[in-house]
Amino acid sequence: MLTAVHIASCDGQIDARVALLPGHPVGPQIVRLRTPDGVRIRRVELLRDSHEAPFNLDGQSVQFTVPRVVDYEIAGIYTD
Repeated sequence: MLTAVHIASCDGQIDARVALLPGHPVGPQIVRLRTPDGVRIRRVELLRDSHEAPFNLDGQSVQFTVPRVVDYEIAGIYTD
C-alpha cells in the first residue's frame, strides 16, 4: 500500500498565480507521522526527486527528512 504525503513551499499568497511564480526553496524538512497499529513501513521514497529517504521508526511513529523543497515534493510511504 502507498500513502502519499504532499509537501509544498509557498509564500502564503494562495491564488491562481501561484503556479506561475518561482518556488521558494526550503529545507531540510523533518516529517514525523503516527502510524496505525500493525502497519509495517517498508520504505519511504521522495517521488519528485526519485530517491529513497532513510527513515526511523519509534513505536507508532515514522520520521524522515526531506532535504530540500523548491516548490513541492511528494513522499511515498510504502507499507505492507
